[in-house]
Parts: sequence; structure tokens; C-alpha cells
Amino acid sequence: MRITMACPEGLIDDANALLTVLGDGPADGNTFAIAAWSDASGQPYALASWLADRDFEALASAPLLTPDWTCDMPAALRAQERLIFAVSAVPDRITAVFDPAPDAAIQHLGLTPLETD
Repeated sequence: MRITMACPEGLIDDANALLTVLGDGPADGNTFAIAAWSDASGQPYALASWLADRDFEALASAPLLTPDWTCDMPAALRAQERLIFAVSAVPDRITAVFDPAPDAAIQHLGLTPLETD
């Protein structure tokens, strides 16, 4: 199943910490980089989309287990508290959408690319 996740710019470090804990290794801590998208109010977001196991929502909602690699558990826990599974982006939340088409998920999230100079 494909998941597309919108992360408000101010939560990028925490979201990366969460994905370090939930992912396959420390490289998952680089999932979110640049906030290149925005919502209707201009709030910037970073986006990521990947194939996830069907149990991702349950795993992301369960108590976090410290992985075998270095991670920032306090940041991961903060991100977990801000994570929601919804159909539209929320400015103070990390929003995950399940949709097989990333373009459709982005449309559901209500995000558009930021204009570059």
C-alpha cells in the first residue's frame, strides 16, 4: 500500500526521527528534506511517498521501540503525538494519506508546489 505523508516545515526533524524508528535503518531519517509544498494558507510542507506495509498505521500508533541504530527517541515520540491519518493536511500535524496514486494523495492533502524564484 502507498502512503503519502505531509510534514509541516517546523516538524521535519521530529518526523525524520519517527521514520528512523519505524523504518528499516538510519537512512530513513532523511525522508523529509525541503518544504517545497504549501497549503491554501501558505503553510510550507515537506512531502514523502513510499510503499508501506499494511500494518503501518498500527505500527506508527503503537508504543515505539528503540531500534538497533542511533535515533532521537524524544523527537520520534513528539512526532508520533503529531501524526494523524486523514485526508487533508493540518498545519500543526504530520498527516498521512493512504492512496495508490501520489498525485491523488497530494490533491486530497490540499497541497500545491511552492513557487521557486
